[in-house]
Amino acid sequence: PTLEDDTPAGQWVRGVRKVYENITTAFMRGEIDSMRFSFPCRYFSDEYVWLEKIGEVYEADPDGKPIRSIGILRDMTVDKRHEADVQAKRLAEESDRMKSAFIANMSHEIRTPLNAIVGFSTLLAESDDEEEKKEYLRIIESSNEFLLQLIGDILDISKIESGKMEFIYTTLRLSEIFAPQQQAFALRVAPDVKVIFESDGNDYCIVSEKTRLTQVLTNFLSNAVKFTSSGSIRFGYRLTDDGIYVYVTDTGMGISKESQASIFNRFVKLNSFKQGTGLGLSIVKRFTGLMGGGIHVTSVQGSGSTFTVDLPFGKIKESGKPTRFSDINGRNDLAKDCYAVDYDFNGKRILLVEDNELNREIAEELIGVTGASVESAEDGVQAVEMFKESAEGYYDLILMDVQMPHMDGYEATRCIRALGRSDAQKVPIFAMTANAFAEDVQKSREAGMNAHISKPLNIRAVYKQMNRYLQG
Repeated sequence: PTLEDDTPAGQWVRGVRKVYENITTAFMRGEIDSMRFSFPCRYFSDEYVWLEKIGEVYEADPDGKPIRSIGILRDMTVDKRHEADVQAKRLAEESDRMKSAFIANMSHEIRTPLNAIVGFSTLLAESDDEEEKKEYLRIIESSNEFLLQLIGDILDISKIESGKMEFIYTTLRLSEIFAPQQQAFALRVAPDVKVIFESDGNDYCIVSEKTRLTQVLTNFLSNAVKFTSSGSIRFGYRLTDDGIYVYVTDTGMGISKESQASIFNRFVKLNSFKQGTGLGLSIVKRFTGLMGGGIHVTSVQGSGSTFTVDLPFGKIKESGKPTRFSDINGRNDLAKDCYAVDYDFNGKRILLVEDNELNREIAEELIGVTGASVESAEDGVQAVEMFKESAEGYYDLILMDVQMPHMDGYEATRCIRALGRSDAQKVPIFAMTANAFAEDVQKSREAGMNAHISKPLNIRAVYKQMNRYLQG
């Protein structure tokens, strides 16, 4: 950078030059009787060096103006480099400390649900009491959910830090995100707590990042559930001129002013005895920032808290206004609870494509209980051949693993869709994969798949999606 550069670096150089001139002028006028400052320059070569200038007045006239002064100009580049090395070392040590703390936290958080899963699985195998079995299964399922959330948080942090977090904006229906949460979280709160979704009566469609918006809402609600033992949890949204305003208000324990300053930092837990990683709010804050929004908390200790998020969104109509859902056709409401016993797929034939034998066995059992007939393929090549050799309309649905040897699920789907027969375009194909990011869902859609199901399988979600395409 030079004095003429119209860049931040050039502006910095000009600023240093101005400070240098001001100090020197003040010294020469007798306004100060000593000076000491350092500055970068390129006096001796094209490479910047750091110089330190030290001066002191040792004789002045009756008016206080300097007559004689003494000073030195020394090259302190080595000192500056040493200072930079010390700073770099300090940052590296702090990074190592944070990594060690992260590993220690994750080790504890991972082992806790694993211990419950292993222990209660053993008890489940030994118990003959049906009520005990149901309770053990409930605990195992809860531990599974927490473990999956933890893994998701770790992967989110990794993607944010590496700069690889992608946001996929789609047209979404707001009640599709908000309304189902009332029933879902009503099952998780204490007996004396009510969960209330506050709607203005309009079901808007907007353009936003559905996955991250859902994650923001469920994180707020999960925290409210943990810290509210009586009263209510109210949540909803309002549309503003600039975007969507999301809020969750509870009557829980509240947060002290001191804690509010650090609540969005990593590993901050208000109560170490409550289950959680201390990562959720930190991730949500990063999400909202990357999406151009802001996150806020207001709270009174002992009275409750309100968490809010402001997010920009795209408009559907040329008028620039969000669209009510009543203006749009062709969408199904999937916000109802479902259980395996609610579905009967007798007479339906499913092609299951899964290379892992254990995963294939689990999926065959879980889908078989609905009455559907299940045929299996071990990779994409076999799946394409089975479909080609079958009569038109033979398969009603294909459940397709993604990562497989010989031919992956994306390529197998493209091959099936390219076959010159009518059912090749119509047969529903679901991706079943451990790749659970929004960009993975997008890749599934681009390959020609109709739905994306994350592993481990949430069997209720699988049945719900199957019912949508098989009975819808």
